[in-house]
Amino acid sequence: MEKNLDQINETGATVDVTTESTFDIAEWTEFYNADRIQLLAIDPNRIYAYWSVSSRKKWLCAQHFELDWSVMPKVIRIYNTTDLFFDGTNANHFFDIPVGESLSWHIHHLNPDSTYVADFGTYNIFGQFIPIMRSHAVKTPRNAVVHGAPIVSTVSEVQQVSPPDHIRSAFFENFATLSNYQFKGSV
Repeated sequence: MEKNLDQINETGATVDVTTESTFDIAEWTEFYNADRIQLLAIDPNRIYAYWSVSSRKKWLCAQHFELDWSVMPKVIRIYNTTDLFFDGTNANHFFDIPVGESLSWHIHHLNPDSTYVADFGTYNIFGQFIPIMRSHAVKTPRNAVVHGAPIVSTVSEVQQVSPPDHIRSAFFENFATLSNYQFKGSV
């Protein structure tokens, strides 16, 4: 499969470059035959989603809905879960993207510095969304430098103007010291 890409040369002019693509997502999904949906943050306003549905999961869905997999509507539901302990019902907001038979999608117009989760699913005959699998959470990067408090707070001993000669040790529950004893006598 050949793809045309625009590339900028040393003089700043755009050049059309043809490259040979060695990765085919359809071959990958057939080879692994796994159920998964992955999200990758591209920039502050876009994420890339790709997914794979195993033959077994397709068969189970077709049996459950009594409908051939190829005619079932395939949808990606994108949840904004920023600052939430997401349980599947409490998203800040969500939207659906009908994806048809695609195996990947670029999702645009997202908020920077936000957390997103995606469900791959279908609709039942009543128009209710039925999730088939859920992705991990992905956070879009910030689009500006944040000024103010440090990201990681400093240890209190280091914040002092003149730190003590030593920093007091703390008890660690799962840490035990080892000592080297010489055995004297018989067992």
